[in-house]
Amino acid sequence: MADRERESRKRKLKQRVIIGSKAEEGLEEELQEEGRRAEDNPFSLTAKNFWLPFLLILFFLFAVGFFFYGRRRFGQKELLWKDSLEEGKGAEEEYSYFPYRDGVIKLSKDGAKYVSSQGKVLWDQAFEMGRALVSVSGDYAVVGEQGGTKLYIFSSQGLSGQGEAPSTIEKLRISEKGVVYALLSEDQGTYITVFSKEGKNLDIGIKSVMSGDGYPMDLSVSPDGTELCVAFAHLEQTAVKSRVVYYNFSSLGKNAGADRVVGGFTDDFSGGIVGRVHFFTDEESCAAYDGGLAFFSTKVRTSPELKKKVEIPETIRMISYDNNYLAVLTDQRGETQEDGGKSGGKEGAKGGNTKDPKKKKQSPVASGSTLTESKENSGKEKQKTKVSSGSKKKKQEKPYRLLIFRKTGEKILDKPIDFMGNNMELSQDKVILYQEKYFKVYDFQGRLRYNGETEEGLQYIRSLSKIQFGGTDLFLAYRNREEAIRVK
Repeated sequence: MADRERESRKRKLKQRVIIGSKAEEGLEEELQEEGRRAEDNPFSLTAKNFWLPFLLILFFLFAVGFFFYGRRRFGQKELLWKDSLEEGKGAEEEYSYFPYRDGVIKLSKDGAKYVSSQGKVLWDQAFEMGRALVSVSGDYAVVGEQGGTKLYIFSSQGLSGQGEAPSTIEKLRISEKGVVYALLSEDQGTYITVFSKEGKNLDIGIKSVMSGDGYPMDLSVSPDGTELCVAFAHLEQTAVKSRVVYYNFSSLGKNAGADRVVGGFTDDFSGGIVGRVHFFTDEESCAAYDGGLAFFSTKVRTSPELKKKVEIPETIRMISYDNNYLAVLTDQRGETQEDGGKSGGKEGAKGGNTKDPKKKKQSPVASGSTLTESKENSGKEKQKTKVSSGSKKKKQEKPYRLLIFRKTGEKILDKPIDFMGNNMELSQDKVILYQEKYFKVYDFQGRLRYNGETEEGLQYIRSLSKIQFGGTDLFLAYRNREEAIRVK
């Protein structure tokens, strides 16, 4: 019995060995057959190993091309819409334009209009006014007559309120809440008063005397309307100096006294004159002077702090800003500018910069300051390092410098350029320089994205969209028409 079972196990073991050998032989034959098919088929496993890196390289080249194409210089333009003025119906009217929401405020001596990015007039307010002052912030705008007493406050829906100042208006600033601060002229000095968005004159005022505080060169209000920054120019012995003063009109400012002064800076501008001040946010602001920039923090509302200073030794020609960035255009040649530059901020006077009769000279930030020239004699000049003709040519080709700063004072661009223009507009994600029939569009990396030339003289340009893969939209105003174009 045991012998039979032993023989049975031997037979089964032999069968497994035979079957396994046949399976191995079958597998080997199958591999040999697949090898023969691979030699005959170009799309075999070996071919696939070739195509995979080829496809990866192709994808990489496509991605690189897509990257650089998206940052290309635009060379074409497409007309989106055009609005021409008919002869005899205002074609000879002079207009001024100010950026507002997605479009512009179109201002004339007969009134103001809000023109959307699609070319539609969303509101139209008639009034008679001479030289107009305009300030824009968020959904609100104020228009007042320089040297007059009337002011008009607008929201996105149209007229929000009208106000009457107790004396003549010199400057106007409005907050995103519609609160208006007006600088008024008086016999003994100046007076800053406040209006609500309905035009009601609030019981708030700041009086400055020329012989004491000095003359207010510029002022800016915080977006929430509770903080005010004023740049004063005052005479100290025989020198003109600047001070920047912060006021707080919220409940926090009551502890500062009747004048609501919560901070002041007098010795921080290297002997320069502060010509512009600006609130980016409720907590961040800046001052521009002929010598550089100063960035302040009002995070602690009752204790403003100077956070950063940036020296700019060359002449500042123009500045422009929004709620996040500040653009500065300088002239590295160090020449003075007789007619003065223009700021591309959201406030200004109709027809460009104004010369205040109380100022003996223009704001240095607008007109620039003369750099001190070297007085070395001819002997010392011989010891200077010689500059190659190529370097001289390069310096002559790009005599200007475009700088862009974040609201914190961080510099994100410092690039020499070859065009200054008469106007600068920081709009959306680009800086636009324009003069007569020429304009240039730069992105925040300093790349020239569009080099434009028109048949007629330009009055105004602003951006209507951010730079996208397919191009960017611009609003252009001429004497007899307005249009929107897409450069691509």
